[in-house]
Amino acid sequence: MRTQNTQTQPQQPATAPNQPPASSPQPPWMLTISFWVALSALFFTSGSDMFLLVGALALGPHLTKWRMPRDSSATWIIRLLIYGGAFVFFGGNPGIGADWIFDAKTFNMLGLIAAGEAVLELWREPPPGARYHAVTVLCIGFVFLAACNTYEDRYIRYFAPVYLFFALLSLREWRADSASWRLTLPVGRGLIALACVLILGAASHFSIIKQREELMRWGYRLMMNRRNLNITGISEQPRLSSTFNTQGSTRRVLKITGKMDTMHLRGAAFDTYVNGTWNPPVSSREKVAFPDTAPPAPKDKKVQDHTLTITRLGTSGGLIFAPLNAVNVIPSPGSNFDWNAALGPVVNEDPPPYSYEVIWREDDNPYGVDTHQGVLATPLKEEERERWLQLPPEIDPRVKQLAKRLTAGSFHPAQGIESIAEHLMSNHKYSLSTTRGPGDPVSSFILEKKSAHCEYFASAAVVLMRAAGIPSRYVTGYLAHESDDAGNTVVRQRDAHAWAEAWVDGAGWVTVEATPADGTPEANEEVSAWQRNWEKFQDMFQSWRENATSLSGPQIFGLVLLIVLVWFWERWRIRRRRLAAQEAEFAYASPEELRALTARFEKLLQKQNGELSQAKPLGDYAGNEAARRFLQHYNRARFGGALDAELLRDLKAQLESLEKGTAHDTDSRPTA
Repeated sequence: MRTQNTQTQPQQPATAPNQPPASSPQPPWMLTISFWVALSALFFTSGSDMFLLVGALALGPHLTKWRMPRDSSATWIIRLLIYGGAFVFFGGNPGIGADWIFDAKTFNMLGLIAAGEAVLELWREPPPGARYHAVTVLCIGFVFLAACNTYEDRYIRYFAPVYLFFALLSLREWRADSASWRLTLPVGRGLIALACVLILGAASHFSIIKQREELMRWGYRLMMNRRNLNITGISEQPRLSSTFNTQGSTRRVLKITGKMDTMHLRGAAFDTYVNGTWNPPVSSREKVAFPDTAPPAPKDKKVQDHTLTITRLGTSGGLIFAPLNAVNVIPSPGSNFDWNAALGPVVNEDPPPYSYEVIWREDDNPYGVDTHQGVLATPLKEEERERWLQLPPEIDPRVKQLAKRLTAGSFHPAQGIESIAEHLMSNHKYSLSTTRGPGDPVSSFILEKKSAHCEYFASAAVVLMRAAGIPSRYVTGYLAHESDDAGNTVVRQRDAHAWAEAWVDGAGWVTVEATPADGTPEANEEVSAWQRNWEKFQDMFQSWRENATSLSGPQIFGLVLLIVLVWFWERWRIRRRRLAAQEAEFAYASPEELRALTARFEKLLQKQNGELSQAKPLGDYAGNEAARRFLQHYNRARFGGALDAELLRDLKAQLESLEKGTAHDTDSRPTA
């Protein structure tokens, strides 16, 4: 046996049990370049410089031979930092609606996590016989997938073929002994295969470009058919169309905690009606700072104040929703509201989830409706009465005659309001779709007794009340009617609704509901149990996120200290387990077994090089990378104290691979 030759090899120093070989193979440049291309595409998509920093870190494995051991417990510490950093940079407040996973920030966050995992794998010791772990390619692929989540796809067209080109070249260099792994395809066939790939790729590209519009329409229809849409159902300028909220989704938009006495949550009011359109648009209204004090309680009434906590869960154009009789609406600490005092809305641009408080007042009144005139119910000034009574000239005169007949026997405006609402609900049926027809749509709806949706009923109520001399306005918002398992009130996008508000002298502004009961959101079907459970998970995740972001300095320090202690404990546990495994391995893997492997290796080298000289170490006869790698692993097992069952199996597998390769070379050598 020539084991003494391996002992005297100066170029193979013993390594510590937990250190990688000194000459771990570098990752192929083709892999790194494909990584850079994917990161560059994601940089253009997200606009974040963080991806450029990640690309710089990917250069490290090409500048040093040090690698992190694959069994190092530090790997999980680094992963924790990667996930936490990605959440800090892109987690933000994507909301907790059903579509948060499709948010651009979420894709960017997942792309950064995948990029971090790819860099981590590049720095780790590769598996035996490979230059990098296969999961690296998958992580880089997901980085490029995240980059494709954009409407601006012009640069993606150029990045995609470059990325695929270098990614495919990197696969060719996956094995550590890639120099001996060559494609034996003849040049002619290779050119034909390359031409076929280019032709098919070009044909697919131009086919997709040509049919792009149709594909986009198909995708749009697919998205519109999903039950959860990222819309609010609230229009900034209502137009009486043939349909209303036909794709109403079950996505939650509001969550309310506390006692409610009304289901109507108003967003904005409209005072000017012209040929089926209500004005002015919400975005064009002048807004001022919202008052931060509540009016005092009347001394001549028994009142009781109640507080609601309303959480806005999704994007709603910044609208704040509250009941008409709200005494005050209080923003979240550190934020503020803007509003239009005459028509609304109350607006706050903070991202969801956003919570605010609503104080409403319960009092006794002879009308049986909410009449307290809070901050949202600006009193009607006498000089503005005509503003709330105006009707466009296109309103059919017969509509005005009908309004006078309906209120002829009323001794009080409240009776006239009730008569008009009862007439609409008794003579018209609810339908999500209708035929608008020629002329003024409200006149047509009233006179022809059409079936229609809530926008027509609310508009008809306003027109009839104004024709009867009752100041009124059109209002949009939500009808809050659903409770969850925790007793909270849940408002979904499909709960969007329209109604009217009328001014009653001596009482103030009151809510007027003229839509039949089967047409209000209360008639909606219940959501599935699966969605309710998913919403519970969303709430739990949001609660955890809020608690995590509210940690104090000492709490954060304690958490970091705990992580460090767990890391040291894990290292100590792994070291003890490794030492125990080494003792067990040496019990059955004796030096004789290792010497047997050395003897087989010497025999292999003799076949390749002839007689071996005693004056030279075996490393001088190792003619390829695989043979030198076997010697490195052998030295670790024999002299570095790193022998375990896995390493012994690797040594045997590597030696068998070398022997098979030599046998193949011997068989294929031509005879003289």
